[in-house]
Amino acid sequence: MEQRYYKFDHSSFARQGIIILAADKFPEARLLLPPPRGQGLGDALAAGTAAADGKLGVFFHFHHPFKHRGFAGCRPSSAEVAAFQFSRARRFWKRGKKKAALYRLGLVLHLLQDACVPQHAGLMGAFMPLGLDPYGHAAYEAWLREEERWQKFSVTSGGEYTWQGSHAHPKYGTHFTTSARVYDWIDDAAATSYRLLPRIDRSVNPHYRENWPEVAHLLIPYTLRRTAGLIHRFFEAVADGTKSQKA
Repeated sequence: MEQRYYKFDHSSFARQGIIILAADKFPEARLLLPPPRGQGLGDALAAGTAAADGKLGVFFHFHHPFKHRGFAGCRPSSAEVAAFQFSRARRFWKRGKKKAALYRLGLVLHLLQDACVPQHAGLMGAFMPLGLDPYGHAAYEAWLREEERWQKFSVTSGGEYTWQGSHAHPKYGTHFTTSARVYDWIDDAAATSYRLLPRIDRSVNPHYRENWPEVAHLLIPYTLRRTAGLIHRFFEAVADGTKSQKA
């Protein structure tokens, strides 16, 4: 996958999440918005989202919502990595290193946004250095990037801040998710996108391209609203000192 995809879209999603926070009138938006409206700390957040592939390694960007495993069935999955990086971000913030904290929160947001791509939830990689994209993973992401097409599906308010989920699978049973746990932000996003995988999985659906707009219409607003929600969750965590990772 081309680096420019990650540097463009993930950063843009993070910045859009800040816009949603501001529209929803959360005070932390003033720290993150660029001057003159804010203090500009959102730049550190956006930088973290762009750097996540190099910092975390591409194989740690996958999470199956029912197997609870990462790429090739291995661990840690992206949900576990996200919980760890979120804790690091909190520690940096408590030490007064706000830019370093937000940079690491950006790494977490990248993993959340990846989980909103069905192929990430299905543990389906794209091997672009070899010219291989058997599941349409790279093609779908490139389509969103081209001409900033994702913006056609964008939203500017209505972040999802407190939620609960229930996810059932005939083989793996039912489990529940909550916004109180960082792990669950990735797990819930993966479960949501996983349901749409058959629509855009190139290996099983010859009409996968035709379904991109339908899937983007559902998942891009969800991605942006959850991005805003997880940013707010971080500021709640550093304010009250409660633990926000999987027990």
